[in-house]
Amino acid sequence: MAKPNRNFKYYIAELLILVLGISLSFVLNEYRQQQRDIKLEDELLHQFRDNLILDSLLLSSQAKLLEKRIDFAQYLLELEEGEVYSDSVGLSLIWLMNYGGFYASDITYQEMRSLGNSRLIQNKTLLNEIIQLYEMDYDIVVEWASADRLFLLDDLLPYMNKTLPFARMLNFSSLNDAKRRDLMRVLAQDEARYLIQYSEIMKIGNKAVFDNAL
Repeated sequence: MAKPNRNFKYYIAELLILVLGISLSFVLNEYRQQQRDIKLEDELLHQFRDNLILDSLLLSSQAKLLEKRIDFAQYLLELEEGEVYSDSVGLSLIWLMNYGGFYASDITYQEMRSLGNSRLIQNKTLLNEIIQLYEMDYDIVVEWASADRLFLLDDLLPYMNKTLPFARMLNFSSLNDAKRRDLMRVLAQDEARYLIQYSEIMKIGNKAVFDNAL
């Protein structure tokens, strides 16, 4: 009569061993997945670091160039009516005839979005800051840089092409005295000063958003 009881205990023991084996397998798989996720998170953050180093270098260099363009615009606006041409005038004009841009190193971010790997970043504050940087701050930088570019191409350069005396390779210092006086007369007119002022304002705004993103 004791044999069925022993069989029952045997089956219970087998069942417990089976459940324990399955549980250990799940725990082991979960541990392995956690280790893989930790490794992937580390790789992802290192990729972001490398991308942001490149972005920082570009943002910093563009901000410095914008600061110079602002200085040159302010120099032109401070010229007095009837002032004699100097090489600084020609240099300032050349600087205003250029614009900057920004192209983010966003390969890692786009890859994270497409693969849904944002879950790997455990620091949610950091994740939110990364998303804000790429989705908001960088977009504002691109928008302002684009506006500065359009202003230069659509307004400032056409006006200068129409009103400034021609100088080969923009070497205004090579102009004769009469054309230099013409150049200074144009720069003293309100229309030219307004355009230079708009350029200054545009570049001040650009520098602010570049600094903010940096």
